[in-house]
Amino acid sequence: SSDVCSSDLVMSLRTAGAGQLVVPRVETKQGEMAFSRYAAHCWNQLPMGIRSAPTLTCFKKKIIIIIIIYSGRID
Repeated sequence: SSDVCSSDLVMSLRTAGAGQLVVPRVETKQGEMAFSRYAAHCWNQLPMGIRSAPTLTCFKKKIIIIIIIYSGRID
């Protein structure tokens, strides 16, 4: 239901500021491929509406919609 994603629900723990994660600085190619760096980068690329989802259920619904939209796209 749409009330699951309403913005008036209590927010769970989030990162400071605009909900972005700090992307660790690296000096090697191997460091660029590290999960901690790549995951933070991917998270920061998500639209704010997804990053700020008030619940895990709402996040999942929104991310599935994005996956469906972009799965049909050919670059």
